[in-house]
Amino acid sequence: MATATAMVPVMEPGVREELRRNDAEAAFRTACDIVRASFPAMRTFRVGLLDDPDEDDRRWVMLEVCLPPSYPWETLHEEEMRFHEAMVKRVPLELNLLFGLHLDYVPE
Repeated sequence: MATATAMVPVMEPGVREELRRNDAEAAFRTACDIVRASFPAMRTFRVGLLDDPDEDDRRWVMLEVCLPPSYPWETLHEEEMRFHEAMVKRVPLELNLLFGLHLDYVPE
């Protein structure tokens, strides 16, 4: 079984183009490193796009992390805080706003 540190995200169509359009390829690589470091127990890592319902031509690159079904809330909360702190420190603010985080649980 692959460890979370080696996990490569599964990307939906259009993600690479959106990253290029926003000149955010390097920021994306950093964000993926932060996800891997922040959520070591993740089972799957996907990346998709979400249209902003309020602004035309604005999309978020969603980092979708799936965790084990019985993952403790306290641990998840600590990891999520670590993720956000690292994003603020390591990704420029104008690009930080491009990314969203979605946490989910793998069904049993």
